Amino acid sequence: MSYADTDPAGILYFAAWFPWMERVQSEWFLLNGLRQDQLKDTHGFWTVTCHTECDYLVAVGLFEEIRVELRLGRVGGGSFDMVHQMVRTRDDVVVARALITIVTVTPEGSARAIPGLLREHLDSWARGVALR
Repeated sequence: MSYADTDPAGILYFAAWFPWMERVQSEWFLLNGLRQDQLKDTHGFWTVTCHTECDYLVAVGLFEEIRVELRLGRVGGGSFDMVHQMVRTRDDVVVARALITIVTVTPEGSARAIPGLLREHLDSWARGVALR
């Protein structure tokens, strides 16, 4: 964690986890060939975060190294959960757990079922197999 992520006491500011979670989530999309800025034009849908939650379990101090882990949670008809776990690397202590619920929408913003291409990636992830 850097100074910008902490409060005046040098403890991680609670809201700092959310940008880190979004970065990991965006990286997952990118590594799977699903650039979020091109989904509408390339595949005819958007992804939108509709819910977030985070449990802060252990205080994190300035310059502590944290590993953000990502796994797939619940997958429904039109939404899915990305589950994050933040782990302090020096002792493998879980310092926070979080969840982001993502919905798929049409280019006009209406809810829609998870498109086939995205569902293939999610199903592959759930099986632990890379989609080629």
